[in-house]
Amino acid sequence: MAFLAPAELFLAAAIAGPLLLLLYVLKLRRRPVRVGSILFWTPAIQDAQANEPFQRPRFSWLLVLHFIILLLVVCAVGRPVLKDAQAMGDRTVIILDASASMAATDANSQGTRLDRAKAKAIDRIKLILGGGGGFGGFMASPRRVCLITSSAETTLTTPFTASASLLSDAVNAVQQTDQPGNLAAAVALARSASSTADEQMTTANGAAIMVLTDGGEQAKPSASTEGSQRSGITFPGVTFEYIGAPASTPAPKNAGLTLLTVRRDTRKLDTIRAFIQVSSNALEEWTIPITLSLNGRIIAQRPVTVAARAGPDALPARATLTIEVDQVGSGLLLATLGQADALAADNQAGIVLDAASRPSLLLVSPASAPDKPDSSPASWLLADALAELDARSFDRITAEEYSRRLGAGANGGELTTADCLVFDRVTPAVVPKQPSISFGACPPVPGVTLVSAEKGGGGGSFFWQRTHPLLQNATLDSLIVTDRSHFVVEEKPSVKVEEVVTGGNGPAMLSITYRGVRHIAVAFDLSKSNWPLQPSFSIFLADAARLLLERPGNAAGRMFTTTEPVIVRANARASTLTISGPTTFDVQVPDRAGEGVIDVSLGVLKRVGAYTIQGPTSLDRAAAVNLLNEPETSLASVSPTTASAPRREPTADDDRAVRMELWPLCLAVVTALLLIEWLIYGMSLRA
Repeated sequence: MAFLAPAELFLAAAIAGPLLLLLYVLKLRRRPVRVGSILFWTPAIQDAQANEPFQRPRFSWLLVLHFIILLLVVCAVGRPVLKDAQAMGDRTVIILDASASMAATDANSQGTRLDRAKAKAIDRIKLILGGGGGFGGFMASPRRVCLITSSAETTLTTPFTASASLLSDAVNAVQQTDQPGNLAAAVALARSASSTADEQMTTANGAAIMVLTDGGEQAKPSASTEGSQRSGITFPGVTFEYIGAPASTPAPKNAGLTLLTVRRDTRKLDTIRAFIQVSSNALEEWTIPITLSLNGRIIAQRPVTVAARAGPDALPARATLTIEVDQVGSGLLLATLGQADALAADNQAGIVLDAASRPSLLLVSPASAPDKPDSSPASWLLADALAELDARSFDRITAEEYSRRLGAGANGGELTTADCLVFDRVTPAVVPKQPSISFGACPPVPGVTLVSAEKGGGGGSFFWQRTHPLLQNATLDSLIVTDRSHFVVEEKPSVKVEEVVTGGNGPAMLSITYRGVRHIAVAFDLSKSNWPLQPSFSIFLADAARLLLERPGNAAGRMFTTTEPVIVRANARASTLTISGPTTFDVQVPDRAGEGVIDVSLGVLKRVGAYTIQGPTSLDRAAAVNLLNEPETSLASVSPTTASAPRREPTADDDRAVRMELWPLCLAVVTALLLIEWLIYGMSLRA
């Protein structure tokens, strides 16, 4: 506690103290009256003796009460303040970390880390705002507090307010998430909110930023230690209060799934290989059972042994395991760790497996006769090479039949059954929704134009990307082409174009990604080249089909993390999808007549688990949402001395802005004591 007016304090004390004593020691001036005797007037005699000048005053409770009242009045004159060393301004931003690791439980601690962070946040709010309104509103604090919730998504939960009750309710309403942390985004939002408030308030002091976190966001590899140690991320001017295990003790024992990849065998489609990575923060070797289940039925169980972590400050230890299982159909595949540890969100990961089936191919060629595809040698060699790809089905139709099927039904008609389209010298009217390969043609993708040989001029040699997935197993050394057609590419934000082969006049082969679908376009006509006779042609077709049809990272199915939108497939008819799982909600499917199958976004789901999807138009019946994040699995708690920015020392401006003035409280107590003094005096008169 300090006094803002110390000179006035000493002056008031020097005057008021002696004055009170004089009131008790000086003789009262009374009117003299003659009486017969004062023998029976004992109280009057005592009163007369007490009022003799300069006699030591006798003990009196009223004198003590008056001294207390006088002391409080003098203190009020000196303007006492209660300074807060951590709230460095009239505005404070509290960032509450709700990332996945905050759901962990620490030894000898009640509740989760988030529960303890909430309790600290509420205590901090009460300390800053003085409990929410002061004495009858007389001590209303000029300070404001803002609450921000941090995980992968940062939310301004409550703007600057002086209502402690509103802020406490907002803190209690914060929900645990299974997302990784992103403190950098939260601090940036806090500074932005502070800057916005500066424009609306007269003070020039920046808002104080306080972060309640377990430090998991800061447990990342350090470049200076070649990835073996953690490095703290510092934020200048930000105060950290760490929740979790103290820096001197190890983090609670935890292991989690940090990688899951599932692929089907290209020769035996009902065989899957699951590649699993487990990370552990334990300081001793740990053997953990792993269970694979499909639609609730256990299909494999394996143990994995994770080595001991190198030390308390080292990154988690890792172990990998590959599990191969035969006769696996479609459905929800879950990998589950069987150990008991501090965090449950990383003990399970899943993927929704598609049905084990080979792709279907459709070749579209010009017609040599009505309803009869071209039978030229080049077309025949192309059809024969496609038939050898061991597809589920292969069909050949004319360009006219393709147009008829496409226009027969608004949803694309029978073309929805083909997984990949191959166009031989045929340019479709619209860009197909399926992956496609075009020879001597190009889908009408914005920014890509095919220039014929007559317009393009002479030829030249071919150069190709030997490491590209389309040609990494093939060579074009012996390729001879008399058609020197080429592409002209104009940059478009919605189109991604890779130049795979370059001819004398320009690009001769492109890999095009448009609206999330990949298309491969070859500029020259196969009948004007010797490529169909080369072994590299069949290799190219096999690699192209594999590249077009595989899913990135997980060829066997779909899975999502808690940081990305969940996409499901549905028929384009107006309906409602009901999503059930860790959270339950409904999603409306728009009516898009003519678009067939569409992707429906469920948004970012912040809790891990298996979600079921019900609805008349839904084609996907389940969705798997996983954490798969090693920093959250490590449960690292970084101490303020190693990870947080140095605490800012108070300045003179802070002292003026950050204070709880106590003089109104002093005056309120004086008023109460005067009332008590009046009651005591009145009782003494009655006695």
